Amino acid sequence: MAMQRVVAIFRRLADADPEQYGLDVATALANHALQLESAHRWEEARRASQEAIARYRDRMRTDPRARAGLAIALTNASTLTLRDAGSGDRAEGARATAEAVALWRELTAGDPGTRQGHLAIALINLVGDLAAAGRPHEAVSAAQESVEIYRRLARADPHAHEEGLATALGLLRDALVSAGRAAQAVTAGAECVTVFRRLAVRDPDRYERRLRGVLRRQNDALRATGLSPDRCSPKASLRDAVYRPAVTVSVYGWDPTPVPGRLPPPERPTVAGRRLARAGDWAGYWQLIRSVPLVDAARLAGRIPVHRWRPSADADLEVLKMLRDLDPRRAARSVERLAEAATVRVPEELTIYNGYYAGFAHRRAALVVATIEPDMSEVVRALDLESGQETTLAQGKATLTSIACLGASQAVGARRRDGPLTGFELVRLDGPRTRVLASGAALGGASLAATASGFVAGLRLAPAALVATSTDDLRQTDLAQWGLARGDLLAVNPAGDRLVISDRHRLVTVDQGLERALGVAAVPEDFGFIRDMVFCGPDRLLTSGDVGGQLVWDLCGHQPSVTAAHRGPGLRNLFALPAWGVVGGTDRREHRLRFHDPHTLRPVPPPVPLRAVAEHLGFVLSSADGRYVAYGGQLGLAAGHRPGTGDWHTLVHGFDHPGAVLQRPLSALSKAALTGLLTTSSEDAEVENVLDVACLMAAL
Repeated sequence: MAMQRVVAIFRRLADADPEQYGLDVATALANHALQLESAHRWEEARRASQEAIARYRDRMRTDPRARAGLAIALTNASTLTLRDAGSGDRAEGARATAEAVALWRELTAGDPGTRQGHLAIALINLVGDLAAAGRPHEAVSAAQESVEIYRRLARADPHAHEEGLATALGLLRDALVSAGRAAQAVTAGAECVTVFRRLAVRDPDRYERRLRGVLRRQNDALRATGLSPDRCSPKASLRDAVYRPAVTVSVYGWDPTPVPGRLPPPERPTVAGRRLARAGDWAGYWQLIRSVPLVDAARLAGRIPVHRWRPSADADLEVLKMLRDLDPRRAARSVERLAEAATVRVPEELTIYNGYYAGFAHRRAALVVATIEPDMSEVVRALDLESGQETTLAQGKATLTSIACLGASQAVGARRRDGPLTGFELVRLDGPRTRVLASGAALGGASLAATASGFVAGLRLAPAALVATSTDDLRQTDLAQWGLARGDLLAVNPAGDRLVISDRHRLVTVDQGLERALGVAAVPEDFGFIRDMVFCGPDRLLTSGDVGGQLVWDLCGHQPSVTAAHRGPGLRNLFALPAWGVVGGTDRREHRLRFHDPHTLRPVPPPVPLRAVAEHLGFVLSSADGRYVAYGGQLGLAAGHRPGTGDWHTLVHGFDHPGAVLQRPLSALSKAALTGLLTTSSEDAEVENVLDVACLMAAL
């Protein structure tokens, strides 16, 4: 970056002659902060701005020119999006804004011809800070003063200052609404609409989208007075926000050794066993036994003619003998008894009614849930899924728009800023206090996803994403470099070290730090834009389209490719349950859950553990790492209870629990699942026998 080199040059000059070049260093830093801000490198911009302010203050004692520089730096600092990750304190920004306004007043008194515009900008910043501080009447006064300044400037030079006038009028409208002066707000809003209409005629590409937003805010003001909304307001379309920049993306490949083609869907154990038995392929038959759940293995083992074939390895032979001695029916009952303990009902205060405000941690046994209490306050709680301990992370007004669990005692959330005017924040929730990590309008509609080492916040209103590591560093990534117009659609792979990020028209596979693209692909146009997506395997992604239908993508190599497609109802709130061999989502038209085969996308019945309650399910929420699933609904009705307020239950099933492990193939267990299996015991002799056989099979 050229300005970075300029700063370095002036630093060297100032070291040799501070009196001559000290002010130049401050000016270069202030300009560098603006350049970093425009590149969305907000944390670096904040640091450069703070250093510039400190240097200007130091120079003011000996150089009067530093006063104007300090005013500019303070004005710019108040508009920076990223805040100090450790402070979350708005007071510092408010003080900087107020000081900037005071300085510009002094400078304008001496030079009204060239300083008026700077004062108007500083006043606009002050409006936001006053509104956030709950001082709406003072915000109105600041907005009115800014409007009057811009009126005078726009009369002299409309092309240069009409946009500023329109912005100030919009802020005045919002401040008047917050102050309870809705009728005056409508008047200011009408003038704002008029100015923006002129701007949109002059430059539609730049101003038409802003005009739509202004019209929507004017409708809010009209409703506040009891008047009917403006029916001429055009409706916004997601497609209007999409652009396809001509960029060349360097991709490294999701997998450096991609598999040529994908494996076919697995056969049912009984079908595959009959085929291998007819062919006399007993070695293949034994491999089949090792690759199926324990009860299926016991059923298949009896068909091997021991007098004609037996495994060559002693360990294999011992397991085969134990499987032949197992009664499949008794083994199935033992597994069912163990499996019952794998599913627990969460405490009533953590009941989940939809998956929007709940989430599992990645590679940690934790669940976070945001609930609305009877007094309409919002409470965020975390649940340790191993100990059952609850932790209250935050409580206050209902402002969260997205949440991600980072562990049993912390979460991160995107929320509307608590204040009269609209604003948004990214916050870390850890019980004792809430820390603001970032703030600004660009965070509106942001989506959060937990990764193995932190989290990613994808922005809806800008082609950018914020990446955090376990050290709490927050770094911004420009997504336009990969041809993305926005970044609020995220999916994390089961290992938590790679992601897919999409603007709904293009998929980009990236590493968890969003440092390099691993693959890029465009979505087929006949499926519309992507509505939702979820991983259904280590390198397989399920997406749903806005016009209906689902796609399964193979992510191996440099370009993700579609391996299965299904034309059917559009699904939202997608989930993937590899341990149960299904994927699915909520049918948007019929408001019911649908289940599909993850390989072919053929509709299938619900998995056996959900079959009895399928008609009463309201949601299914799967963890990205495949360790847990939460599901809920009117499950009390499924048990024959009379309808009532207590019929809605939320259950969490742990796939690493020994009872759940025994329902899956034992040949490729995770370390956590294998450890749980080896450390489990039972006083029931039949159950203990089943556990012994399972441990031996898992150790083969």
